[in-house]
Amino acid sequence: MAKKPREVTAWSDLVDMIGERVALKLMAAFGGRDIQPPKMPADDHPILLALGVEDGRALCDLVGGGWVYVPHGRPPRSVRAEVMALTRQGLDRVEI
Repeated sequence: MAKKPREVTAWSDLVDMIGERVALKLMAAFGGRDIQPPKMPADDHPILLALGVEDGRALCDLVGGGWVYVPHGRPPRSVRAEVMALTRQGLDRVEI
């Protein structure tokens, strides 16, 4: 019977499973995308190349076959747009 991939419902769950160091490498390589780590990655798979063989295989063992959203970790594109939206809602600059 095939092993079912572990369900990751929050990025913090995955960070707890793989560690912050590996999570940061994952964000640097795949941030802002949904990825589907393979159950049995080839030696030249992009995940293994980005994380290293040991860390990449550990990730695939944990969630291989399932989908994972990897956040990009960048701040919002436009703080100005947020300020303008709050101003339209009636808040003044001091309240914002």
